Amino acid sequence: MPSVEKTVSRLTESRWSILYILLATLQAIIIVGIQAAIAYENSNEAKRIMVSNVDSLLHDHGDANERFDRMRWENVAFCGYQIWFCAMAYDSVVNQNIAEVIAIFSMNLICAILGALEIVDNDRWINTLSPFIDVSILKTAGKLEIVLAVILPVFAVAFALPSYKLTKQLGWTRYKKIGADLAIDKMYRVYQQFLLVLKIDIFTEFIVSLFFVIKGGIATDGVKSTTPWIEYVQVGVTALILPMLIAARVATNAENNAGIITFIVFQIIVVFHFALMLYLTIGASDKWVIWICFVVIGLVITLTTIVLAIICQRNFGHGLKSVVQKKPKGEHDGIKELHALEAQDSWKIDD
Repeated sequence: MPSVEKTVSRLTESRWSILYILLATLQAIIIVGIQAAIAYENSNEAKRIMVSNVDSLLHDHGDANERFDRMRWENVAFCGYQIWFCAMAYDSVVNQNIAEVIAIFSMNLICAILGALEIVDNDRWINTLSPFIDVSILKTAGKLEIVLAVILPVFAVAFALPSYKLTKQLGWTRYKKIGADLAIDKMYRVYQQFLLVLKIDIFTEFIVSLFFVIKGGIATDGVKSTTPWIEYVQVGVTALILPMLIAARVATNAENNAGIITFIVFQIIVVFHFALMLYLTIGASDKWVIWICFVVIGLVITLTTIVLAIICQRNFGHGLKSVVQKKPKGEHDGIKELHALEAQDSWKIDD
């Protein structure tokens, strides 16, 4: 864990790291604010639906109360995602992880797509409910969702240049740390990618699983689709995810074979856990599209985690341990060199 002094030094190392962090912070503040406003409007619409007892009039159109309860969970999930996204941005700079910088840029694009899905779902319910109740509140939420769908791609594009410059900066730092050994460099890239997916798993595995447990599964026509044994599996796996992610990080740094094999076995259980969630979600009469996307993404990232864990385990004993457990050579001199390069408007660093 870098010291406070080193953390501040890395965050302010260049104009690109500063701009990168400022963009991530600004995005989190704006998006969380908009999502909170959308959640407020959806909550007001849900109250109106309960008072009007509109579900008795909808017949085959689905359970409106259930759907609006889900909408509020989606809004909470997006707020949580943005906070996690901002933390990841800080972490990528502080821990100098190139793979993390690239992934954050990609995740912003995915978030923009999911934001657009909110608009589609909102329009569907406006059309469904308008013959029975006043949907002015829902239309207000729809306008906010349009603003959100416009802002997210803007931020995604704005991140492009700082992300590119930051990868160059961190590439130089990595070179100073591990030298010109191509074999070590290849193993170190995989190591950084594995650390990255462990951090992504905090959201795609733990947060998604936690929401599913709190929600009590997916209801179908007001009836829970889970049985007691399934609930026990979901709760047990969810409770173990965070400790296992931490244990995997420790096991990888220490090149502990037993620890990483235990983690791989657990991740196979998580795959079963997500497959079960996906089955229950798809089996519901009213398809929860955004949630299905979250579960599918979680399943893909979990499978990726297993593959990278296996590759990291195969690299044990080949010289990487001494690299990941030591400080970069001449780190402070490297910072001075970077500032000098910046002053000369250079930044032409060979990969």
